[in-house]
Amino acid sequence: MKCSIKITKKTGVLFLLAIFTLFGATDTKAMLPIIKSNPQLQRRIEKGLQLTKKEEKMRCKFELIKELRLKNATAREEAEKKGWYVYGSEGENYPVLIDEELLKSSETIKNMFADIDYDQKIAIPLPNFSTNTIKQCFDIVKLYNKQSDTLYGTIKNLSFNQLLTMTTCIDHLALPTELRDIFLPTIREHIATDTQHINSENFTKLNPELQKLLLIKPVVNYLKNEIIKKDTQKTTIKLVGHSENSYSRSVAFHPDGTRFVSGSEGNQNNLILWDARTGKQICKLIGHPKDVKSVEFSPDGTKIVSSCNDNQSNLIVWDAKTGKQIFNLAGHLEGVLTATFSPNSRKILSGCSGDQNNLIVWDADTGELISNLVGHPNDVNSAGFSPDNTKIASGSWGSKNNLIVWNAKTGQLISTFVGHPGYVKSVAFSPDSTNIASAAYGKQNNLILWNAITGQLICNCVGHPGYVKLAAFSSDGTNIVSISYGNHNNFIVWDAKTGQKLFTLVDHPETIMDSVAFSPDGTQIVSCCRENKNNLILLLTLLTDAQKVMLNTIDGYSADKVRLLYQLCLQSSKGSVKSLEGNNLVLFRELPTDIQQLLSNYLLPKN
Repeated sequence: MKCSIKITKKTGVLFLLAIFTLFGATDTKAMLPIIKSNPQLQRRIEKGLQLTKKEEKMRCKFELIKELRLKNATAREEAEKKGWYVYGSEGENYPVLIDEELLKSSETIKNMFADIDYDQKIAIPLPNFSTNTIKQCFDIVKLYNKQSDTLYGTIKNLSFNQLLTMTTCIDHLALPTELRDIFLPTIREHIATDTQHINSENFTKLNPELQKLLLIKPVVNYLKNEIIKKDTQKTTIKLVGHSENSYSRSVAFHPDGTRFVSGSEGNQNNLILWDARTGKQICKLIGHPKDVKSVEFSPDGTKIVSSCNDNQSNLIVWDAKTGKQIFNLAGHLEGVLTATFSPNSRKILSGCSGDQNNLIVWDADTGELISNLVGHPNDVNSAGFSPDNTKIASGSWGSKNNLIVWNAKTGQLISTFVGHPGYVKSVAFSPDSTNIASAAYGKQNNLILWNAITGQLICNCVGHPGYVKLAAFSSDGTNIVSISYGNHNNFIVWDAKTGQKLFTLVDHPETIMDSVAFSPDGTQIVSCCRENKNNLILLLTLLTDAQKVMLNTIDGYSADKVRLLYQLCLQSSKGSVKSLEGNNLVLFRELPTDIQQLLSNYLLPKN
């Protein structure tokens, strides 16, 4: 049974057709000539004479074919009235029938593809893709186009085999790769958790390049974390510019990683833009009368938003190139503690002290107030949009409703996450929007990783002895960095998937840190602390330049070599470097020398 799908433009609207043959071509071709070439059988059928079992079977098929032809003609006429173009999957000489379910849902399908430039005809073998699978793909495309907050939840609920089937189906439908890519993070998560998945029949049937695409990230993440745990370079640059009698409070990188901005206490030199490569000042941003509490670049790199612990000029938007003020945002009644941009740079989210107007969404282009989010009874310490722009997470000073997730479109409260017994100081979404890291007061449950969709607690990250001030994800989502009060274990880098502590980094002379940020490539960290000297430090590097280049070259390996790396790194049951033989040994010897050395150094001891 085969299906032909065509999308064509007519009067500016995209149309979809799906046509099913109800009999295989062989059966149809075999029946028609037999019946047409046997006039005696046709007469016996017409006169209603008794037939043999074989003739009766042929008669039934013949009548059914006639009925299908009649239905097909009616369906064809109806489809043409609606502007659909009809194609027979086996040619015009054979009966076809439009699938009634798809025909009835034509309006939904047209709306679903209204913003996709799609115009082609594809034949799909239905034994591999059922009507239900195709319909599931359309439903997910619809959620994607509407930016529905249920999209990732729907994908998360699919099994590994369903994910693979639908991903392949999307490829066969020749839909844009960005639609297929929404499945890939969840598939990789399955692969990293259960390494036997890559041996499944559905996985081995995938295009080799798609297999490679799915395996590269788990491999690179594994090797990166092994390097960080065992060979991190802790070079530092101490930045001088903020007043010596002030504390640095906040820091953020430009999206291209070449610059960062930092804010501090005091009424002078309290907001500075820096060159991330040299540590030199670019310019000072003058406008806040008191302590700067937070700073953030817009994702498009054109603006900076900063907040201040003062009732006046407490929220300012700046031009990121010139350092000039664009406008002040007026609406908060007290000092603003946090401010950030939406992923598309069109909105700003800010939280302040007090119990009124303490969480506001603004238009980043006009400065107009869009909405107040009502739910926190106390000061809002931290807030942020999810990278998919569907949710907002916020943490507050109270012990009740101290961690809330909101619908970013409507401003409605979705759920309250329960787990922190004390005040929540920091919240951060993972880059794929599926997890949230939150930092809080207290000696227990002070750093938690959550499922952002279900609200379930994934794990407690145990290592900080006391109050955790901030947690942030690396841009690739593989690591979390957190800072806390205390005289030890006050700066920790974690594996974002498992919550395992990778290493503790102590470079500040004082124990009280206030902010930390990863560079966009995840290889630099800037931190600031409450100390008169050395209050801002650029930590270089988690990876050396040579190590970064080495990991980046894996993207150019063949699918077979990437699969071998996956087996060596994540499938310990497949053996060690020392035990390689045959084709695997040949593939290993073809790898660059630095990768061979890395694998031998890190993998041999554990086998």
